[in-house]
Amino acid sequence: MVIDITSVSPRNVLIKHADDIILSIIVKSTDYSEELLNLEVANIKHWAQENKMKLNIIKTFEMVVKGRTKKPLPVTIEVIKRNSELKLLG
Repeated sequence: MVIDITSVSPRNVLIKHADDIILSIIVKSTDYSEELLNLEVANIKHWAQENKMKLNIIKTFEMVVKGRTKKPLPVTIEVIKRNSELKLLG
């Protein structure tokens, strides 16, 4: 169902399984862009609208931050909850 969606940036990865999408963005010290992250989320929302699919934001979207850094963490986006783990069902 989600085979035709693509990410905004080729550096980001969309993992697709049936009707689930996982967006993976590697955040390095100098190349992270909050604007790019917002564009990726907007892209998924737009794709869902165009394909008449309803997003379950509370269930589907979670922000997972892994690794150690002294730099501040990326800001959270709208209604996306930040977790330290993500359970993959596919």
